[in-house]
Amino acid sequence: MTKRKSFAGKIEEVVYARLEPGDDLLRALWEICKEHDIKTGVLMDCTGSMANCVMQRFGHEDHGGLGIDVVNIRGPLEVTATGVIGTGWVPDKSVTVPPLLKREGWTGFGFGGWEGHETPYCHVHIVVSNNSETVCGHLLEGSHLHPKPAPDKVDKITGRGNVPEHFTVAIAKVSGVVLKAVFDKSGYYHDVVAA
Repeated sequence: MTKRKSFAGKIEEVVYARLEPGDDLLRALWEICKEHDIKTGVLMDCTGSMANCVMQRFGHEDHGGLGIDVVNIRGPLEVTATGVIGTGWVPDKSVTVPPLLKREGWTGFGFGGWEGHETPYCHVHIVVSNNSETVCGHLLEGSHLHPKPAPDKVDKITGRGNVPEHFTVAIAKVSGVVLKAVFDKSGYYHDVVAA
């Protein structure tokens, strides 16, 4: 039997949040984690619809490098997502994001789901469907909810534009264990430690 590093934690509470029109989903998750002091947790669910989704997914062709494609799926999209939440950990300040992983609009270590040392880390797998395809991948910055429509474009059935956004997330805050997304000189990996 393999010896695995594991620690037990407890769910303290479940935080529900309603997002706002035009929100960047990953950045909204970071903000919710900061607001509720969530250092480790579980993204239990994201449910709603979006205008677009930027994600990493395995490439259809081997083009060298990381073996992944970054795609921007256009909507309207139906969305569901889950994931783990932890803390970004860059113990050596001389370690920076490699140019291959830096893209316009991404914040710090945003390709990996966090902005910098001791900031919220969200590793989110998202499934999106539009009218022609269903795609699953790793959520990246630049994935936006629908903007608030102009007054003459209010949806006559749902009221979208006159009513609050319906996109909702549920996050379980966990204590007793800390998940770290570590980026150091050896590379990028998860570490779990007792709190």
